[in-house]
Amino acid sequence: MTQYVPIDSKTEVSAVNSGAEFRFTNIADSSMLLRPSPLSTQVSFSESPEKYAKAARELLPAGAESITAETQTANPFPINDWSSYTFLFSYELGGFPWRMCIVFLNLNPNEQIVVETYSHQKTGISRPLAPGTRFAAGMK
Repeated sequence: MTQYVPIDSKTEVSAVNSGAEFRFTNIADSSMLLRPSPLSTQVSFSESPEKYAKAARELLPAGAESITAETQTANPFPINDWSSYTFLFSYELGGFPWRMCIVFLNLNPNEQIVVETYSHQKTGISRPLAPGTRFAAGMK
């Protein structure tokens, strides 16, 4: 069964890095990317957090400087029995401050995806939201 995502005139979707990137035209310099994970569900969050931290850093944009790992959180999505692990980074790119949230999300025992959100720091913290929840700038 095919699932469809309604897109309004303020959202653009394109194929990027084997995933789908959502750009929000009414929120400057913010987007969200959904893609397959570089790791497997067989790599345990609790037993191998260093593997996830390394993979998360590798997902940061090329050229990112002054990288700070701000937080990492286990299971920020307490829905659908999903397990997940989140990393929040701040960095500079092209002389501007950015923030990026990377979530490794196990949808089931055999399928893991990555949800990446990033935003120019002037627009606030970009965070992934539960399915069906509208993205909003400035959420904390």
